[in-house]
Amino acid sequence: ELTMTSFMRDMYVPIPGYDDNRINACYAFAGMKLLNKCLEQNFAIHVDGNIEVDFDGFKGVIDLVGGVDIYLSNSEANSLIAKGHAANAGMCHLSGEAALAYSRNRSIGNGDFSRTERQRKVINALLEKCKGMSVAQLNGLMEEALPMITTDLTTREMLNYITQLVPMLSSLKVSTQQIPADDTFKYAYIRNMSVLVPDLAKNREILQNIMD
Repeated sequence: ELTMTSFMRDMYVPIPGYDDNRINACYAFAGMKLLNKCLEQNFAIHVDGNIEVDFDGFKGVIDLVGGVDIYLSNSEANSLIAKGHAANAGMCHLSGEAALAYSRNRSIGNGDFSRTERQRKVINALLEKCKGMSVAQLNGLMEEALPMITTDLTTREMLNYITQLVPMLSSLKVSTQQIPADDTFKYAYIRNMSVLVPDLAKNREILQNIMD
């Protein structure tokens, strides 16, 4: 089972070596290494490897697999149409550019909570496209995608992950969540910032239960 977790960017947390701040400030201060330390300190999550994807890389990876199929609401479809993309309510095939526009949308639904949910749906759809691929095909996809991403994983480590993943793909169950989870945070206005203040103990427990 694979659990995709979005850590909400507006969470107000202790940041190692800095004043408390939104968690996304870690990346601005010192990149992925500080973000990894912050996740481990606050949520007891050790990060084994990072993959960073910018907007161009996101579009490129989606296009490498021939686009993704996403179920769109009427509002989501109309929003894409307004941005110049071909779209329809219901199951819709999205190119990399359209998938990026869909993933960045926070004007429909519950702001950033809905946006991160859309991002997880796109990643899940990408996994679905990979389910029918062989090890050789996935290796080829990785080789084409590597120039589009930034990672601290070696090529050998990535190949090992692919080799381990392929036998599981056909039966892989994917669940998704956000941290802080519902009913484990409060809204606040701190230092002129609108933030989410999480109950760290409750969220650590949720994450630990998933990993056990």
